[in-house]
Amino acid sequence: VELGAAMIVASTIVPDRSVARTLADMTAGRAGPDLSTIMRGEIRFFVFVAREEDAGALADIELPKRTRPVCIYRGDEVVLPDGETKVRKDDDVVLITHSEEIATLTERWGER
Repeated sequence: VELGAAMIVASTIVPDRSVARTLADMTAGRAGPDLSTIMRGEIRFFVFVAREEDAGALADIELPKRTRPVCIYRGDEVVLPDGETKVRKDDDVVLITHSEEIATLTERWGER
C-alpha cells in the first residue's frame, strides 16, 4: 500500500516521465525520504505548462505570495531555477505552494 500511495502521489506532482525514474530508484534501493516527511501540513506542489504569455524571465511571472518555483522540466532536461532562469513555451514549471494558493494557481493555469 505504501508503494502504491507513493506512486499515486508521485504521478500528481511530477511529470509522467519522472515516475519511471522514481520507481527505478525505489526498486534499486536508492529511494529518497518518504514524501510524508517532506510534504507536511499545508504544503502542495503545482505543475503548469508554460504558455506563450508565460515565456520570459521566471522572476517576471507573478506568483502568489506563498509560492516558489522548484524546477522546470524542458524536454528531458531539468532546470533548477536561479535569478536568471528563462521560461519557454511548453516548459513544465513545478511550484511549491501553500494549499490555500491552489485555487488561484488553478484559476490561472488550469488543472493538469
